[in-house]
Formats: sequence, C-alpha cells, structure tokens
Amino acid sequence: MSYAEDTSVFPNPERGFYHRVEVVGLTAADVAVARDQDITVLHSYIHLDAFRTSSISSSFLGDLAAGLDVARAGGVKIILRVAYNMGPYPDAEPDASESWIATHLDQLQPVFAEYSDVISSFEAGVVGAWGEWHTSTHGYDLDPDAKNRILKNILSTFPANRQVALRYPSDVRQQLPMLTATEGDRIGNHQDCFGASEPDDWGTWGRDGTPVAEDKAFIAEVGEQHVVGGETCNVDSPRADCQTALDEMPMMHFSYLNIDYEPNVIQNYRDQGCFDTLQRNLGYRFRLLDADLPDTVHPGGQLDLRIDLRNDGWAAPYNSRPVFAVLDGAGGTYALPVPADPRDWASGGEVRISPSLTVPSDVPAGSYRLSLWLPDQEPGLRVNPAYSVRFANIGTWDPATGYNVLSDEVTVQAGAGSTASHEAEASGNLLQGGATVAACGACSGDSKVGYLGNGGTLTFTGVDGGPGGARQLTIHYTTAEQRTASISVNGADSNVISFGPTGGWDVVGTRTVPVTLAAGANTVRFANSGGWAPDVDRIVISGS
Repeated sequence: MSYAEDTSVFPNPERGFYHRVEVVGLTAADVAVARDQDITVLHSYIHLDAFRTSSISSSFLGDLAAGLDVARAGGVKIILRVAYNMGPYPDAEPDASESWIATHLDQLQPVFAEYSDVISSFEAGVVGAWGEWHTSTHGYDLDPDAKNRILKNILSTFPANRQVALRYPSDVRQQLPMLTATEGDRIGNHQDCFGASEPDDWGTWGRDGTPVAEDKAFIAEVGEQHVVGGETCNVDSPRADCQTALDEMPMMHFSYLNIDYEPNVIQNYRDQGCFDTLQRNLGYRFRLLDADLPDTVHPGGQLDLRIDLRNDGWAAPYNSRPVFAVLDGAGGTYALPVPADPRDWASGGEVRISPSLTVPSDVPAGSYRLSLWLPDQEPGLRVNPAYSVRFANIGTWDPATGYNVLSDEVTVQAGAGSTASHEAEASGNLLQGGATVAACGACSGDSKVGYLGNGGTLTFTGVDGGPGGARQLTIHYTTAEQRTASISVNGADSNVISFGPTGGWDVVGTRTVPVTLAAGANTVRFANSGGWAPDVDRIVISGS
C-alpha cells in the first residue's frame, strides 16, 4: 500500500516557528493566537530581576505554575529561559550571584518537575544579559569553571528528560568535556542572531578562535541528536536572505525559530518565498511511503507490519516519544507498543519499521482500522491529539484521535489456535544472579523482571507445550537501548536474539521468535553472559 504526500502546512508538537510570550500571566487567548497560526511552541523568559538578592516569592511561583497550566490546557509546549536582566548591551543590568542562582534553581525545581510535560526544552539562561552567557556583571561568562558549576546545577535542576541549549558554540565545545556523558547528552544550541552579519552573526561564530565554517560543522553534528534553534536579530543581506536560511538551517538541524523577532528578517523570508518552507521543515516532518499490512489477524496471533517512511524535516525529534500500532473498531481500541524510537529517524533519511506484534487474546472478532500513533511520552497528554505527531500524507490523519490511519479495514478473525501468557514475575519462575522483580506500570501485572544479563538469568517454568512441536514465542520487554539475550528452551543450545529500543524502560515492546516445545511442561531461560539483556514483562506462546 502506498501513501500520497501532503505538502500543506500543518502543526506538529515541539517544532516550528514559536511565539514569544510571558508564561507568568499567560492567557488562553495568547495560546489561541498561536494555535490559529499552526504554532505549537511558545518561548518565554522567567524574569527574576526582582529577586536578584532575595528568594523568589510564593506568589511568583504560583503564577508561573498557572501559566504552565494554561499551556497544558491549550495543547502547546514552552521553551523556557531564566534571566535576571534584559540587557541593555553593553552596559547590562546586574545578574545574580552564584549562591542566589543556586537558591532560585532549588525553588524552581518543583515547578519544572510538575510541568515537564509541557516544557519543550530549556535555554540555559541565568548568566549575563538576556541569560545569553555574555556581559555577566559577575564575570561568570569569562570563567569556565564558574560556567561549569552553574551549568551542572542547571542540568540537575531541570527535568532529566529535557535538553538544555547553550547560546554559543564555543560554550558547547568548552563545556562538553567538563560534563558527564549523561549531562553532555542533554546539551543543544540556541542561536539568537542567526543571519545577523557576515561572517560571525554578531559574535555567534568563531568566538574562541575556531574558524566559522568549523564552528558551523560542529553545531551541525550536535544538531543530529540534540535541540538546535534560535532567532534572527538584524537585516544584513545576504545573511538575512532565504538562501542563507535554506543552506544553513537544514545543515544545523534547526527545530525552532522565533516568528516575532526580527520582524524585518521574517518579512524577508515571506517576500523571498521561503517562509512556507521553514514552516514545513523546521524540526521533523514524517511522511509515509508505503506499507505491507495484513488483511486479517487473529486474537493472540501475530500482527506483522512493514512500514517505510521518510523524515523530510531538518531535524529528528529531540524528546522521547513512543510509537504504537493501534487497532480500533466496534470491538474497542488496542494500542500495541512498537519497538522504535523516532529520535533515530534522521533528517532526510528513510526508515523501515517491521515489528511482529502480538494481537491481544481478548480482541473481539470484527473490522478494525490499523493506525500508527506517536503520542506524547507523558501519559497525561496522550488523550490530547494536539500532542500527537501527524504524518505528511493525504487522507491518513484523524484529528479526533491523533492516529495516522494506515488501513481502514483489518479483519480480526477468531479461531487462530491456542495462546498462553506467562508472567516473568510469576512465583514459580527461577530468578538467579541478581535478576529481580521491578515495578512497571505499563507492564502486564504492573511488574517485570530486570537486571538480566551479566550473570542475571530468568527461567520460565511450566510453559505448556501441549502435544509439542513448533510454536511462536513472543517476548514482551522493555529497554531504552539496543540489547541482546540468549534464549534456551529446556536447556538446549541458546539462540541469541537482538532486541531494539522500545522508547523507554516503561514502554513495552514485543519480539517474536520461533521455538520448538516438548509435549507437556517446558522451561524457557533468558540470559546474556556478555552484557545486559532487556527487562522482561511476559512471554506469550501461540500457534499449534
């Protein structure tokens, strides 16, 4: 089955042009203006100039939370930046001391944690004029160690599932070696004077003596997996022209751009004809190419898919997002986790998704739609289709559900043979070498078995093979990274199986392999002597 491309402009979460707003005092009308323009991202300072030498008031924190509530209700997300002054340049108003910065971050942390779902990303802020890490009245912008202490504090304060963009490529380059791998994996770049001047965009490039072209190539590499965006600030032809935007924004993988500033540059983009291209291509833009889909499936049987798609956008998503195949019809709605991570769907690249999923055994027979669903990572936002990803195809988007419909009719037929499900945490199973039961809200029975591999093993006992013979073994598992496991039936030689990322340790995926069972009771053992295996939720035996 093939799918026609939709070339229109439409909104998608966590990407595109943004409006500048004030989150403290944000109104539903502010959000409605953005949504009417197909804008899903807002940008706001958190102005702390009134608290440079005092604690943040409880009323201010309450107003900040109220503004984030408005964003959540309106189906948008916000890029946040803490700042103690708004310039002016070069004689800026004061910023805060490091001790007051630490106090304020401690106060802000609970608000950020509660509303991380509607925070798209952070710009590091805090230091210097406009929080841009220059012109600090305390001299922090000139002290690498002070910047590192403050940045580490910022990273520990801001939710761990959100990225933090630094203003200057030189700071990204300087700070990365001073951070842990986990910290460094959260660092992006925001350019607040894109296209402002030749050759350095008002001091953005070459700040530490690095050649401008090398600086841009460095940010292009950063942007492959990290957030990059910013704003324009000066009309300087040809840097403020369409050609520069169309050459450099895709190269550096821009995900967002200020639509409000600088207005003359934005008008340039309109007049020269590239504004719509920016609207379409900032960030990700996924497009279905074709798919091989079944016409008929069975309760407890396999749903084997082959879906080819392309990312026509300039970046991959920078926040984690699950993928589900959804069967919905008169018999109900069934969302089956697909082991895929859209952050790996690179700009300009084609992707094949080919999962083998297990149809729940309780699905009633009947006709269903089959869809691909990319909702928000946070369960609380999944009910709002405004936070789901729309593909750039004609006739596939269902705005009421947030589903991308692959097929209007897949028939579920009963009578596909027996199935049996076995929980990993069941009391009769054998856990050895550090393997342990762990809570898992997305798992069957709210539990799974983790710490498998590197000595940890899980053996399912009492797996009924019926009369014996060839069967299908479907493993329900979780992992945030590529892992392998050896699977042994009744102590026979192991088969080493690869397990792709499911999108997180609380997202369940499936992997189906053929096995041969003996008549009666069998054992199925999971191990990995050379590394870590995925966590296991349950196994399902199907077929006859």
